[in-house]
Amino acid sequence: AQPHPISATQMATVSCVDNGKDVLVHAEDLLQRGLLKECIEQAQEVQEIFSDAGDLGREAEAIRVGLLAQHDQGDGQAERQKEVDLLCEIELARFRACGDAHAEAVLLFTLVECDVAKLGNSMRPAVVDWCLEARRIFRQLGEKFWEGRTLLNLVNVLHKLKKAEKMHEYADDAMKLFEETGDRKRQGMSLHASALAFLANGDWAAAVQKGLEAIAIYRDIGDRQLEIAQLKTTAMWRLQLDGNHGLLAAREAVEALELSRRYTEPNQERAVLQVAMQALLSLGDRNEAVKQAQISMKRLEANPAFQLEAATFKLFVGELEGKQAQPEATEIIGGLKTPFQKLDVHLDLGRSQLQRGNLDEAESNLTQALKLSQQHKVVDAEAMASTSLAQCLLQKRQQSKAITLAKKAQKIFQSLNDREGEASAWTVMACAHHESKRGDMCQVCLREAQAIYEETGSYWKEAEIWHMVANFHMESGHLDSAVQAAAKMLEVVQKNNGKVKEQVECMDLLTNVFLAMGNHKEAEKSATEMLRLAKLNQSRTDLEINAHIQLVHVFVHEIQTAPPQARGKLMGKPLRSAEQAWSLAQKLSSRIDCKAAARYMHSEALVIAGRAPQALAAAREAEGFFTHPQCKDRYGECRS
Repeated sequence: AQPHPISATQMATVSCVDNGKDVLVHAEDLLQRGLLKECIEQAQEVQEIFSDAGDLGREAEAIRVGLLAQHDQGDGQAERQKEVDLLCEIELARFRACGDAHAEAVLLFTLVECDVAKLGNSMRPAVVDWCLEARRIFRQLGEKFWEGRTLLNLVNVLHKLKKAEKMHEYADDAMKLFEETGDRKRQGMSLHASALAFLANGDWAAAVQKGLEAIAIYRDIGDRQLEIAQLKTTAMWRLQLDGNHGLLAAREAVEALELSRRYTEPNQERAVLQVAMQALLSLGDRNEAVKQAQISMKRLEANPAFQLEAATFKLFVGELEGKQAQPEATEIIGGLKTPFQKLDVHLDLGRSQLQRGNLDEAESNLTQALKLSQQHKVVDAEAMASTSLAQCLLQKRQQSKAITLAKKAQKIFQSLNDREGEASAWTVMACAHHESKRGDMCQVCLREAQAIYEETGSYWKEAEIWHMVANFHMESGHLDSAVQAAAKMLEVVQKNNGKVKEQVECMDLLTNVFLAMGNHKEAEKSATEMLRLAKLNQSRTDLEINAHIQLVHVFVHEIQTAPPQARGKLMGKPLRSAEQAWSLAQKLSSRIDCKAAARYMHSEALVIAGRAPQALAAAREAEGFFTHPQCKDRYGECRS
């Protein structure tokens, strides 16, 4: 019997399906590049092609791409996520009813991807089970590509849930599958997954090494977008390490930034710029940070889709340059299209102003952010705005209002299962009760915050609670309790192999406590150890400057309290440390705060050494630094 010839309709269908496969690949590429509108259009087009051809598996893959693009698109984040979740669950039920295992697994995979992309701690309890079930189906079907992708997704889920168990196993399994299929791109992604597993165990150095191996693969295969993303991420990881990693982080972030500018759309550039500025500012290179931001702002402003990002960076750069931001902010925010964009900018700007001590401007922006979040029912933003506004009002001595806002924030964070947000609200309440002389309530709030940070493994935030406890005890004159709290802070940091910067801060606190006790011997030992540690981080000269300044404090205090006959042999000690601090500060051209503090302490040391004319000149120069718009230390002018 002769075989039936293929009809024209069948040939057209085959041609459409083949074309649809190419369109689907392109749609996913558009998704990765952040071109969401175009992605949705192509995903819907190809979904119809596969639906007409009866190819349920590829129809599910097209639906996945479209849903992920919808998830990332527009404003009203929480509401959009709920809609996408519902659509995904409806499609999952449809494919289960049709009995198509591949389509079912793809939709389970999509549910997981949507949950991983959510902000905060809003992943649903079933997310791990969905991932494991998708892996089981793909494995049963012998689909190594999709099984490997599911394993990578599973590592991301566990990373976000802070569950280290099996992360290495899943990352290694993914690597084996992609080695079998010869998929170099996803071998790089598997290395990134291995890096996340190392991060879960606190091994930042190993994570950086895996990141570098992934970068080498992306360069080898010519995938510039993944190279940019991994450079950016590796730079972020380096910032957690000591030695010269800060310098390397800045180089990698700027390299990623320059690569991202080769694309017309600044999708990656906006994210990379944030990391580059963070790395440059950590080195004290404010001028380069501003320069890079200004280059990117021109590109962002030229693209209507990035109006929000352009406005945010413009205001932040203005803050860095010491400009009065509020008049310009009012104009920029007024030009934004949606209330959600205005909310984001008010909140970010208010927090930045709060950090810089511009309390009136911070209060205005945070109050507006709180109002917008309540009007549009953005509950996570309401909690964040309430907490930041409470901190602002606390600094303005409005303790009662601060407590009311922090209480409300704590309840919202608790309802969202945001444990660290809840702890931050307890911390603000503790400070407010302390200022109101309600010691018992202060202790209750501090215990709540400390317990949460210990439970979540946020060791540095737990250490900061002990720092607060020590300061509160010093203020009340309970110096023995202050020493115990400072020692506890150091214990928490050392137990978790804390960074040099964190250990330096611990020794700084111990030095202050011993000075308050009049124990100059222990104070000098702590300050000397602080200096030794500071020198270990070659990327943070400011730590060494601060350690020298702390030694000056110790020596000055010792001279002031020593009997007159013993002062002679001590007179030269403050000047030696002060001159080292000032010499280092002069090299940090953009760190006005460091220069101001170092020059001021230099003037004090010159007075003690009997060099009055030089001391007066140094004090006047210090005053100039303190009054500079970029200087945060507004009390320094009075000291000078």
